[in-house]
Amino acid sequence: MKHLSDIVSGLNIKSQPFRTQSIYDQVRENWDAIFGQLAQTLTFGYVKQNRLVVYTQNPAWTNEIGFYEKKFLEKINAYIDHKKYWVTSLKVNVQRSMGKKQVRKKRTVVRSGRSLEENIKHAREQREKLGYKPCSKCDIVLSLKDVCAFCKTS
Repeated sequence: MKHLSDIVSGLNIKSQPFRTQSIYDQVRENWDAIFGQLAQTLTFGYVKQNRLVVYTQNPAWTNEIGFYEKKFLEKINAYIDHKKYWVTSLKVNVQRSMGKKQVRKKRTVVRSGRSLEENIKHAREQREKLGYKPCSKCDIVLSLKDVCAFCKTS
């Protein structure tokens, strides 16, 4: 599939957006050469006001890439023909994984007219129906495991 910038470049249109798009396409084409082994974990986002935004799923890379920003900028700008469009800064955003979506059930507050103690007892019964059982050490906290997190850390 051809990019729109490739099609328009054949028509001799000197429009600004298409020119900048074709310039940054050079960065995309040379992505592996610019970022090396990191190219597998980073994805091209966009360029806005001479800032290249890239995405990663690992938050540790945001700090790590900051240390090597100057080297990456030199490599990126080596592939850009016009100084006007040089990338002057690099930003790494964390992108959540698109695979499994974590869906939280919305908690609904039921006004039942029960006292606080009755609400606690009812909540405990509901959890026990879901498979929670009292901790084997403290016998207070309900947990899906034999020992609750509090007893495990102390």
